[in-house]
Amino acid sequence: MMLYFDYWKSKPTKQTCYSFEYNDSIISENREFTLFFQKLGTKGVLLKNGTILRKIIRADYQASYYEFPAAFFTFKERTYLIHCPIEYCRLDIEDAETGEILSNKIERETVDVFYSGLLVSQDNKYLLSNGWMWHPVDCINLFNLEKCMDDFKLLDDSVVIPTEHSVVNFGSFIDHSKVWVTEILFDGNERFGVWEINSNEMSSFLEVFGEYENIYTIEHRKSLKSYEYSIIIDLLMPK
Repeated sequence: MMLYFDYWKSKPTKQTCYSFEYNDSIISENREFTLFFQKLGTKGVLLKNGTILRKIIRADYQASYYEFPAAFFTFKERTYLIHCPIEYCRLDIEDAETGEILSNKIERETVDVFYSGLLVSQDNKYLLSNGWMWHPVDCINLFNLEKCMDDFKLLDDSVVIPTEHSVVNFGSFIDHSKVWVTEILFDGNERFGVWEINSNEMSSFLEVFGEYENIYTIEHRKSLKSYEYSIIIDLLMPK
């Protein structure tokens, strides 16, 4: 059972039954398109203003081990869905309205990365993937969406956060030029840091206390969800 909400009203406007259980969703910037999906499954359904457009399916290889990779972005006032409908290691750009997969018209040389946890910067310029690779290790990949729309081969040629003594395991956009990341150092300690996209440098490190999951931007602050509670971290005044 799924409830579709009018985002400007306090109660559901439609009630629809589906044969699959969807437990997560994303919405486009213009609020026209909504994707409901199985977070650790392969099935999804795309709606426009509450009306079903089509099914969305991702590659099933190891799908139960990582979150459904999908994100909306806007380019030249048109909405696109970026996801992995063909291979787990291949990002494709689909016109949200028509369903046309624009990036499926050229030869692709994919990299063996499980793309997941897709996030788009506030200005729709960058895409961040919080994925992983064998055996297994987390990895964060950054893509310039504006350049990718001109050359789809760049979907297989990402920028990787510079690390020498750590493994970066999650990132979240602070703004259009900074990414808030979590790192696991090779000595076993953990910390937060800020990745400056333009200079490709890390700074503003903050030690982590206790176990945690993912972090997300709250304006210029962060919400850290641990296993037992959530805390707010002030990025501008780390302690």
